Amino acid sequence: MNLAFGLEAGLAQKQMQTAQMIQVMTIIQQNALQLEQYIRQEVEINPLLEISQEENVEYEEESAGIRDDDEFCFDEEKMDGQAALQDGFEYGDELRSDETYDEEKRNYVESLNVYSKTLEEKLKEQIIDMNLSKIVQKIAIYLIGELDENGFLNFNYDEMKNRFDTNYDNVEQAVEAIQNCEPTGVGAANIKESLLLQLDKMGYDDDDLEYKIIQNCWDMFIHGKITSIARKYEIEPSQIQEAMQIIKQLNLSPAKEEETDDNEAIIPDLIVRYESGVWKVAVNDEFLPNLEINQQYSDMLRRQFKADKNTKEFIRDRFNKANWLINAIEQRRMTIIATMYAIIKRQSNFFSIAKSERALIPMNLADIAKDTGLDESTVSRVTNGKFATTPFGMFELKYFFSEVVIKNKQNEDGGDISTTKIKEKLRQLIEEEDKTQPLSDQQLAQDLEKTGLAAARRTVAKYREQLGFATARLRKVY
Repeated sequence: MNLAFGLEAGLAQKQMQTAQMIQVMTIIQQNALQLEQYIRQEVEINPLLEISQEENVEYEEESAGIRDDDEFCFDEEKMDGQAALQDGFEYGDELRSDETYDEEKRNYVESLNVYSKTLEEKLKEQIIDMNLSKIVQKIAIYLIGELDENGFLNFNYDEMKNRFDTNYDNVEQAVEAIQNCEPTGVGAANIKESLLLQLDKMGYDDDDLEYKIIQNCWDMFIHGKITSIARKYEIEPSQIQEAMQIIKQLNLSPAKEEETDDNEAIIPDLIVRYESGVWKVAVNDEFLPNLEINQQYSDMLRRQFKADKNTKEFIRDRFNKANWLINAIEQRRMTIIATMYAIIKRQSNFFSIAKSERALIPMNLADIAKDTGLDESTVSRVTNGKFATTPFGMFELKYFFSEVVIKNKQNEDGGDISTTKIKEKLRQLIEEEDKTQPLSDQQLAQDLEKTGLAAARRTVAKYREQLGFATARLRKVY
């Protein structure tokens, strides 16, 4: 055997396997909306892929389920693909650092933004529509490119004056033009100026309390010193608090808010139903294009058609890639279904129809990896950004993962307590507290302990912040 030929063949096979794994990983980590867009992009660039006119056939729920006795009832033939998937993902961490994979992932992420205008583009369109002189328009368009991630503008007037060989008045007009654009507050020098711009557009002026608080009491405002501001203006703290409620509705980061507004609605990736005493899981793929291989090109390959070498290689390459994509989509389906069933079995208390309290038990990626035979990195990709609709509401799959915080004998099951359960109780305590005398972190810790959920004050403070609640002083209502 020719050694050089053997090495080349081995290298080619390894590159092919790597390419397949990259595609499988890319598809598995996508949610339903991303996958739909990805499929349509692949159809555009691969002539051997076609979208079938036949309706997508829903995954047969009856082939897999969990009975009341918490036993899995999978169709073993449908799950054969899991072993191959596990083998492929043993090298997940290594592939993540692969330059080819990084480039593929980067190109894909960039392609997702093709269909939505950026904030910079939207601002430039607004500037062009304004009745500005050419020099002011030119400066404004340049400054739009200098906005930071929050939509704020910080630059040197002298430098800008010299760059465009103009005067300060033209530079100032350009800044004002940007500040008149939407979203309101963009183009300000900082948060304080942005809030004042937003109040201006809402009709507030120097005589209004809301404006005075930002303009004259900034340090006291950001530290929540309501009583100090009230003493300054000799009015009741409740009046300051009412004004601050208006201010809280303003946008602290115009650019980020604009990005949030453009986010697409969440479409569940999985549908979880309870029927005839069995939990059933189906992939929500009814709106996904149903792929098939172009019959004409497929027949050409079978007939060993006559064509030059480059044409044959092109068709074979596209044929292989089309097959990889179809197989990868099926592997995604099998993997996400198996993962959801493993979650249901582990979190049987949450998925108990008979119980009204849906408490989660501690569970991590390793647990699901063990139950499914998948690699932990694969489970992470499957659960991140994927949503399941259940009889109890819609949940992101990673919602069901929770760390162990403490062993507690008072727990009704005598087991570990999860961070999720403590956070849920903490949220309840804060929402039901007397708002005129809000509970301190120490008081919250004591109340948690009374319910059998012991947690240190520092832990309570951390969870409170994660839940989005301010300190007791800032929660107080006057």
